[in-house]
Amino acid sequence: MTLDVINVPIEVETFIGLANNLVDVPLMMTFFILFATSARQKNWMKRLTLVYIVFEIVVLLIMQKLDRDTIAVTYGPGLAMVIFFGLTFFIHRIKIANTYHKAYGKAILISALVFAYGCFSFIYVIHFLLQIKAPEETFLIYNLVSILYNATLSIGIIIENKRIRKLEEVFTTRRELSEVFSEDRNGIKKAAPKKETAEYWRYN
Repeated sequence: MTLDVINVPIEVETFIGLANNLVDVPLMMTFFILFATSARQKNWMKRLTLVYIVFEIVVLLIMQKLDRDTIAVTYGPGLAMVIFFGLTFFIHRIKIANTYHKAYGKAILISALVFAYGCFSFIYVIHFLLQIKAPEETFLIYNLVSILYNATLSIGIIIENKRIRKLEEVFTTRRELSEVFSEDRNGIKKAAPKKETAEYWRYN
């Protein structure tokens, strides 16, 4: 819409853009919960997200409108919160990737998000705080950042998907082995005959 690919009234375009900024932080915080390293951290993130949503509602009620000033007030604290948790998870995932040589997909995912929201913070300062009127340059930066971080996200998702498939294969193997080497009534583990085992692995 901004690039005039889809023609809509300017009021609709403005509302969608502002609404997108309004829901961006809660959605990203909800996604970050998947990276939480403990139940306590997950609960804190949920509470902070709810507090932020209440903060947005209060600002909307006080200002009684959804415009650029509303986003300038609400989006700044949200960006700070996203970057804080993003950097926290980034450091954690990089340590895991370097130490245990695994979960590279998640490390790439969180790296892309930290990069993106760092750039979005720069755009926020230029567009909302400094109010520099350079819409073409701002949208150029935004689009380039979006292309780069979405491409990186795709790479991370592909790598993580391969890892999940390998884990599923391991779990399937363990389940099948537990069925083959099951215990009898006396609690003694017994292996199935080789012929039966071969047939089982062949057809299952």
